Amino acid sequence: MKNIFTLISFLVFTTFAEAQVCNVVVNATAHRITSDTTLTYDNSPVMQSWVPCPGKLIQLDSAITQIDTFYLREGNTLNIDSLSTLAGGFVIYADSGSIVDCNFKQTLLIYYTPNTILKDTIGWGNKVLCSDIVFDFSNMIEAHDCNGALSIIDHQSMFTHVATLSAQWNIFLAQRIQGRALLFDLNARQISAMDIDGRELQVKRDELIPGIYFLLLQTNQGRYSIKLMNE
Repeated sequence: MKNIFTLISFLVFTTFAEAQVCNVVVNATAHRITSDTTLTYDNSPVMQSWVPCPGKLIQLDSAITQIDTFYLREGNTLNIDSLSTLAGGFVIYADSGSIVDCNFKQTLLIYYTPNTILKDTIGWGNKVLCSDIVFDFSNMIEAHDCNGALSIIDHQSMFTHVATLSAQWNIFLAQRIQGRALLFDLNARQISAMDIDGRELQVKRDELIPGIYFLLLQTNQGRYSIKLMNE
């Protein structure tokens, strides 16, 4: 009996010792959730990313069957317990102090720590144990802060006009700025980047596939974003 206990202790220690810090770059188009929220088929388009504020509950109803990404911090609860028979997939980053209540038996990938609370999760999906999860919110267009210190900046206060030409967008700004412009697609992949110094910039679009894009301006005064449609 003593030998069995020693073996179990060794295996547990080895598993935790081999766990690495998981550095996670949050998708640029991730959405901040400031209150307890239920995602439904109507309000959750395919392949969205969600950042609930600490202490908030996010749950999915049985109609959600597409791939979403969740970034959970301390005090968050993610409840997808009703999806035991549906197809689909999710990527979950669950930091210490968060709760994942899930009996989803299809495609799922979860990153968690020894202090993440997992319910009904034995035997499903792929699990990656991290010694800690460190989120990088620097690319996120919406503000991730939940204390009111940061807010989503009204892009209309900076962007005065967008002219759509055959090869590019000409974007006119309300004031002269210095900084960096980053273009992302709907899947949060960075397409291009350029320096800004002035009140106008040109963004090439002739080699882009049709779809929705997001332009993020990073300046010393703040972060500004606008949605662009390439048709």
